[in-house]
Amino acid sequence: MLRSETARRLLAEALAIQAEEEAWTLEGRGYGEKKLSENRGLPTTATPGWLWLRRVEVRAVLDEAMWNSPANQFYDFIGGRRTWIIRDAVTGSQAYSGALCEGWHPALRRSRALEDRCGWVEQVAISKRGRILSRRGLDSLKPLLQAVCTEDRLLVLGNRLSRESREFLAAAVSDDRANQRASNEPLQPTSGVGAAS
Repeated sequence: MLRSETARRLLAEALAIQAEEEAWTLEGRGYGEKKLSENRGLPTTATPGWLWLRRVEVRAVLDEAMWNSPANQFYDFIGGRRTWIIRDAVTGSQAYSGALCEGWHPALRRSRALEDRCGWVEQVAISKRGRILSRRGLDSLKPLLQAVCTEDRLLVLGNRLSRESREFLAAAVSDDRANQRASNEPLQPTSGVGAAS
């Protein structure tokens, strides 16, 4: 009972975090060839013919495109809050396989969105280590973990995540890759005609 309740709570928290409008994407003419680090202080309202920042839900920047922050991740204050560059430029490379394979934008996230996501990952890792999250419960969260466990995402998140949580994410990814390889291999008969000897 406690394990299933833990999984439901963590799933609800992740979906709530993803629904927060704590992110921005670069819009305007030629946005796909521009770098946010070279275009600081942009307006947050549409400006015909110019670059601008569109406020979006966090889930919009958890897409499959690689994150690539400059050394100085800080972008600017927007609405009195710090924002950080998570995708300085669109490279055309995917961090993981998903549904959206085009239409990517350079992107920013607020401190709160980064901290909320990292806090959620810490909760998942603690719940798994404390055995109050079952394997099945963890499997239900893996699509949400996938969006933060690739190497490019971990570089951007930096020391916002504990060593234990980084190790947890690495193990979760390794398990998934091993399972994916196994599911792609042809089945071997275990007995009867054609069984391996």
